[in-house]
Amino acid sequence: QYLRPDTVRFERLAPFARFGPPAHEFGSYPLESNTPSTSLTATATLLFVLAVIGLVYMLRGRRRAPTICLAAVLFGTVVAAAPSLLIGFTANRYLTDLLPALLVPAAVTVTAVGAFQRRRAKQATASLVILAVAWGAWVNVALATWSENLKNPGFTAWRYELDAHLFGNPPPGVIELHSGATVPRDGIVAIDGACDGLYIAEQGHWVALERAAGRRQIRGAYTPTADTIVPAGDNMVLSGSPGTLRIDADIATGTATPVWQPLDGAAVGGTPVGWGGGPMAVEVVADPVAGGFAVSIDGRSALFQLEAPDLAELSPAAQFVVQRPSASTTPICNSLAARLAR
Repeated sequence: QYLRPDTVRFERLAPFARFGPPAHEFGSYPLESNTPSTSLTATATLLFVLAVIGLVYMLRGRRRAPTICLAAVLFGTVVAAAPSLLIGFTANRYLTDLLPALLVPAAVTVTAVGAFQRRRAKQATASLVILAVAWGAWVNVALATWSENLKNPGFTAWRYELDAHLFGNPPPGVIELHSGATVPRDGIVAIDGACDGLYIAEQGHWVALERAAGRRQIRGAYTPTADTIVPAGDNMVLSGSPGTLRIDADIATGTATPVWQPLDGAAVGGTPVGWGGGPMAVEVVADPVAGGFAVSIDGRSALFQLEAPDLAELSPAAQFVVQRPSASTTPICNSLAARLAR
């Protein structure tokens, strides 16, 4: 994988370059982790070419003592890089461990071979070097930007806004999400239903970029009253056919604990969080695509489970005042869906 020349792919969306195919797994024993990775030939092209030339020069060198010293240093860099090649884990960051092994023979090329070039040859070489440097700078910055911001909704919005101005409709890399279908390559964006959610693929999983209010997330204010404080009373927040979500507020200990009681299963208790006795901001997220049912109180995570109920089938209790958003909570999804329909 670290030597393949086809580990970079070009696409219409800025920054116009992304990771190519993952490492091929040979044999019957799978890799522990096969994360996106480029190669030395694709992203350190200039250094790799210089290293190959320098290695040939070292093997053919007539000065035995300097060559032996350089070979010893080169051997040390190879030994230092060996652990990165022996583990069952591919990752782009491990390319850094291999760079010292290229630097030694590349330095030989620059110092030895460059001295024998004629003037015209030097001009041609300089042009090739400039192109190689420009290529390496662009592709590495592009991949770093792509990796760092893949799950950032603002980055996705910017990419598709720029694409709309440059290329028009339909937008590339956007699909309709189908339950049970295989997750595609990293970076593919999927629209679930009538923009119930917008998701992006990452390493075989869907990551949520946007969730529709009322269908995938609910925010509101919950105010315990005298008859809702533990141990007595009705402390319900949401209820419906999937089950009941309540918050047990204990003024004696100054804590609030969410509890999810599914209709056909055992209750799941959350983690108590501090409560000062007044209204509390509650956020409930139930995402069957990305997976997870989460409750936070005053911005602190208080409950999480993998199985997500359908929020559309849950109704708020009287003491839970739902916050109605002033605008759509899925603007990126709405824009992409409109572009697909044109």
